[in-house]
Amino acid sequence: YASYSTGFKSGGFQGQAPTGAAARTPFKPEKATSFEIGVKSFLFDRRLSVNLALHDTDYEDLQVRQNAARPGETIPILRITNAGKAKARGVELELNARPVEALDLWVNYGYLDSEYKQLIDTTGVNRAGNPLQFAPENTLNVGGRLLLPVAENWNLSTRLDYRWQDEFYFDPAANAVNFEPSYG
Repeated sequence: YASYSTGFKSGGFQGQAPTGAAARTPFKPEKATSFEIGVKSFLFDRRLSVNLALHDTDYEDLQVRQNAARPGETIPILRITNAGKAKARGVELELNARPVEALDLWVNYGYLDSEYKQLIDTTGVNRAGNPLQFAPENTLNVGGRLLLPVAENWNLSTRLDYRWQDEFYFDPAANAVNFEPSYG
């Protein structure tokens, strides 16, 4: 399959503006153009499914949350600003297997390469090349479920899941203070 789509998120005004002028200064709508190609398949009498997707998204005026004080301000305030351009591309792989009727196993992996192409932050620093906020590079989910008949109309179900993700940043500065380490 292949898909191409465009979309937008409307602009707005600051919810926590420190001055009247800041309250009257809008942030722009965000626009995105996305392309995805992939394969979805069922194999071995539907006992194995393999799904693979490659995706690419280009943003114009991406809305960026920044908790920062501008020069001359003493209190940092959450602001929404616009990055000139940003890009996110990646791959996702899903494997689902049912080796026997009562057992389901799965592995899902995602890789994401994201960066701001144009972004001057609220302090005037160029953040182009930094990764997008809240965007871990790698994610992994593995698990299994066992469903055993116990009595008529009664089943015992057990499930085990594990999820892991890479570190990511909460701000466009890729600042170690606003950092979520990898975890599982």
